[in-house]
Amino acid sequence: MNDLSANPAQGDAVEASVDTAASAPSQEPTSQRPTSQEPTSQRPTWPERISSWLSKLHPEEKYVIALSLVGILVCHFFGKGFSFFVAYEYLMIFARHLGLYYMVSRVFLFVGENWRPTGAAGIYFRRFFFGPIRPRHSYYEADIAFLRGFFLMFGALSVYTNLKIRIPFINAYTGDEFFKQVDSWLFGDQLWPWLTQVVRSDPEWTNFFQNLYSHDYMYMVILVMLFHMRRDIFAMRWCFASVGVLYIGTIFVTLAYPSLGPCFYAWEEWQWLADLDPPQIHQTQWSLAQTLISLVGMADVQPRIEAHAFYGIAAFPSLHCGHMMLLVVIAWYRYRLYTLVAASMTFLTFIATMAFGWHWAVDGVAGAAIAVVVPIFLLKVMQKEEGEASSSPVSDAPTAVADAR
Repeated sequence: MNDLSANPAQGDAVEASVDTAASAPSQEPTSQRPTSQEPTSQRPTWPERISSWLSKLHPEEKYVIALSLVGILVCHFFGKGFSFFVAYEYLMIFARHLGLYYMVSRVFLFVGENWRPTGAAGIYFRRFFFGPIRPRHSYYEADIAFLRGFFLMFGALSVYTNLKIRIPFINAYTGDEFFKQVDSWLFGDQLWPWLTQVVRSDPEWTNFFQNLYSHDYMYMVILVMLFHMRRDIFAMRWCFASVGVLYIGTIFVTLAYPSLGPCFYAWEEWQWLADLDPPQIHQTQWSLAQTLISLVGMADVQPRIEAHAFYGIAAFPSLHCGHMMLLVVIAWYRYRLYTLVAASMTFLTFIATMAFGWHWAVDGVAGAAIAVVVPIFLLKVMQKEEGEASSSPVSDAPTAVADAR
């Protein structure tokens, strides 16, 4: 290493050259010199900020947001306003469930992190419920993915409800007579009497189908929690986005060709529901019928329509059947044992929706068909644009050798 202090003469020469260089005029052209008026860094413009924000969105989220924006515009220009407060209503309804979910999920995630079985059976069950011992993602990443999908889904629900309650203003036509004829052509005239007799034959059966119809997203919560325990972020994203696209997409179909459903089309044939104990189905139907009458009556005098969570008439297609069928498709790709549960609930929900007069049979068929197309389409989009290794279908069969390492 050169030490300038060891040779004073050399050091003086260097210092002199430095002084000469410092005192010499700069040869840099004046036009290239920075001036004090020029900002050292430019603030991003709004288009740049929006572009940066969009670049952080996952591809499936863009579809949900785009459909939501279209729904908001339709409500605003054709349906007398948009109620942003309904999103808050949904969040408040599910807030206590969200707190319970997080308390339960913390327990399961702690078990998954610390349970190290040695036997083949223990390794199987640990991998089945919690995935590999060394997962690709952390608890924090899984929690962020859950919350991100949760808020995205209920934002979509608020758009769905706003559209649903404004259908009488946007399209007053009802195609119940057409759907009744399609039912008769597809299933004959004996389907409805048979289903009604099955549900009414035993009070326990009636209560069972009442509770089944009012599932409160329970089966979806179970599937999402299984994904959460495995820290399968891709599956959680896929599930939440599929629900959002399904709900908004189906309500656009309803908007194009609306119907009321059998219980509103022929109200007198469903008065037996008033004798149910508990009478939750009849109370809900009566409340929605009064809402529909009020909406139609206020169409010419009220400048704005305020939406409320879970209100509005939407018969075709059936989202009760569609929602359950969606879980069947996702479980088939990611958690095949749960497919049996989801498929059974889909079939029973199909019976309940018709037996209580909510939907025509073709509503259930159409809802199930759309629910097959939506998640498969989003899966292809996510695979193509993100190329995640975990996007391929997985088997529930564990790899004991890999976990034992």
